[in-house]
Amino acid sequence: MNKRLSIILFSLIVLIFIMFGQLHAQEYKHYIPNLVFVSLINSPAAIGIGKCTITLKDEEAVLYNPACLGLLHLNSIFAITLPSSNNYYPPGNYKLKTFSISSGIQSKRIWPQHFRKHNFCLALAYSKLVYDYGDITGHVPGYGLINYHPSHRYSNYSISAAYENSIRIGLGYTHRIIRSSYYYPDTLELNSYDFGIILELPIAIAIKRDRISNRINDFNLDWEFTPSIAYTINNFCDESQHRVFLPQRAKFGISIYNELKLNKSVIISARLSYENEQKRIIFRTFLRTLYTRYGAEIGFGDAFFIRFGRDNTSYDADNTSGYGFKSRGIVSWLSTMNIIKPKNRLLNFILDNFNISYDYASCPGDNDQYNIHYLKFGISL
Repeated sequence: MNKRLSIILFSLIVLIFIMFGQLHAQEYKHYIPNLVFVSLINSPAAIGIGKCTITLKDEEAVLYNPACLGLLHLNSIFAITLPSSNNYYPPGNYKLKTFSISSGIQSKRIWPQHFRKHNFCLALAYSKLVYDYGDITGHVPGYGLINYHPSHRYSNYSISAAYENSIRIGLGYTHRIIRSSYYYPDTLELNSYDFGIILELPIAIAIKRDRISNRINDFNLDWEFTPSIAYTINNFCDESQHRVFLPQRAKFGISIYNELKLNKSVIISARLSYENEQKRIIFRTFLRTLYTRYGAEIGFGDAFFIRFGRDNTSYDADNTSGYGFKSRGIVSWLSTMNIIKPKNRLLNFILDNFNISYDYASCPGDNDQYNIHYLKFGISL
């Protein structure tokens, strides 16, 4: 059953790739001067920890580091974020909207007899972000006073591969199609690319596997200590071919994750994250640091999470905060306490793997006179 479900869901994402690829086959090359919107972050889980994005593994991670897509699907067959719309500029009607859907196929599910100690994963995802200005009445050069609805949007087509044994490593690539219709009715379409890599070292699990930590095993406790390191290049393209400003970035991130389990159910977890973002200039050269970000997340029972962080720029600093919820953590504890005992194999698989997540975060706006509120619902299996 697991094998069949994995193949069906993975095939669904392949069909979505083909379908949306055909819808975006046209190309427009009108002049739009600034596409800074592509660097905006709309993930509450990332906003809450100071906008650290590239070591994050959730349903929306593919928007920021395609390598995390593979790590997410080492254990998940399918993931989707329900379309979210957050008011990015509260005095106005500017909306920041995102959506993502992904699926992965794992060697341990397809060939369990051959891959007991090793696990490979191939994952695909489609995601998009829209920066919507709402209905505007204004004077547009060449058109006079008109009513129009400008927006920027991009669609991502991502592929990622991951491997897991004593380490976890993910590699990812995203082809981004950017469309902008800010100056009515001109529309721009151009392509850019993201590249990402992430490496995780589950040290405590490796120690337990070698039976060095026998005292922990006597109490049926599992402890995970996992440092990770990630690097991405975002919006890679040759700006000279399109006559636009596209914010090209290089990001470096470090994260340390601690988790304590009792009978395979998480008691408490903690994550510390740091990220450095640099501006990419003249096709190859990286210059000054634009952002330094850091944050923390504390989880209780793998069900409730509290987040806080700080986003430092060269001219300002913002404190961020948020919280989250996962249904999988609650179900895990109910199973551990024998409150739920499914006998059906399919139902047991669904209860072990199905998850509904909710995330919320807030941070100061551009002029610090208002706060921006972010929220997201996600589903994974």
